[in-house]
Amino acid sequence: MAKDALENGEVPVGCLMVYNNEVVGKGRNEVNETKNATRHAEMVALDQVLEWCHRGNMEARSVCERTVLYVTVEPCIMCAGALRLLNIPVVVYGCENDRFGGCGSVLHISSAQLPHTGTSFKCESGYRAEEAVEMLKTFYKQENPNAPKPKTRKEKIVLVEGTTKGNSIPPQSSQEGTLKWRTCSSSKNTSPSGATPPACAVQPGFSAANLLWSSSLDALENGEVPVGCLMVYNNEVVRKGRN
Repeated sequence: MAKDALENGEVPVGCLMVYNNEVVGKGRNEVNETKNATRHAEMVALDQVLEWCHRGNMEARSVCERTVLYVTVEPCIMCAGALRLLNIPVVVYGCENDRFGGCGSVLHISSAQLPHTGTSFKCESGYRAEEAVEMLKTFYKQENPNAPKPKTRKEKIVLVEGTTKGNSIPPQSSQEGTLKWRTCSSSKNTSPSGATPPACAVQPGFSAANLLWSSSLDALENGEVPVGCLMVYNNEVVRKGRN
């Protein structure tokens, strides 16, 4: 499965799910093919297991509790969370995932005491790890035809204590949840009443910035990836969220 992924321009990860010595689900990465960032090998295999249960009129929870998952690379944080929710008891993987691993390399999703998030699961690592690493190296050495073309920016603004590198921006007072556009030297900048300014021309007022970072910190304190988000219409925050 991993080699098939590599040959099709995907990150080379393959996965099998075994129940009573029978492969009931298998998958490989399909992220580029489907243009869906969630279609990791484990998620594809899990979907097959659920479909297998549906066809056989079997309870998915009961099957998953007796299913072992084999995968070439340590499951990422997202996939590890899904495995917990479905009560998979054992995961056997090859090499570690130093960037996104959810089984100890980055976060201990597999073993952490997380309330209302399924059950922890046992991990066994190192099976044919060198082979898995070599396939990953091969993928990242080659050009990815599905990768987006890089975009260049004329100028980048970094807001630090009311100033930007190369541009002075005085502190502003604004009501909670309101953004103030701050522009850099560009002839294409527009005001809030016009078209959306280019990325380099948008700077949040201090209250809005605090609101944004508060959402991110709230996610972190609740065991989520710390990402906060604001949506702005006519210079007013109309929606906010976090992971």
